[in-house]
Amino acid sequence: MRQLRVLIFAVLLLGANAIAPLLAQEPLMTNQATEMRSAPDDTATLVKKLADKAPVQLQERKGAWSRVKSGSDMGWVRMMHLRGGATLVADQQQVTGGSWLAGMNRLLSGGGNNTNQRAQSATVGIRGFSKDDLAQAELNPAELAKLKRYQATNAEAQQLASQGKLAFRSVAYLAQDAVDSANTSGAKK
Repeated sequence: MRQLRVLIFAVLLLGANAIAPLLAQEPLMTNQATEMRSAPDDTATLVKKLADKAPVQLQERKGAWSRVKSGSDMGWVRMMHLRGGATLVADQQQVTGGSWLAGMNRLLSGGGNNTNQRAQSATVGIRGFSKDDLAQAELNPAELAKLKRYQATNAEAQQLASQGKLAFRSVAYLAQDAVDSANTSGAKK
């Protein structure tokens, strides 16, 4: 009996390893019209423009970018412009009847129905910058110019504050001893 369980476990393990590459090609769709680039960079060559809700297959993730396949084209899309996972698979199953691979993907992702909010939420895990990223960082004047478009003037900020009935208050800095004391007493509670 024990040998049979070990054999079944081995077969399941081998089967899971065989379909793992297929599961990595997760079905996604764009959540807005976006651009597919030849490299994970806004300045890379444009491969093609993708419409809102265009279906794509996830191939790889790198930082804030995802390498996807759309039809016969392969390229990089900003991760924030994609949605998918269990929600998309469940939606596809309702429309197409699903497949054994879609069912396996739902099973492994923890989502089998539309009431599983965890399976439906789309998240982007950006863990920050590595030392190599920081060492290779360069000023990008074009991106800085884009960012400056969102900058508010002093007059605009004052107008917004008055609309929100905000008032200016001067707050003195806490002495480091007060901060340390507050942190220590909070930890004891």
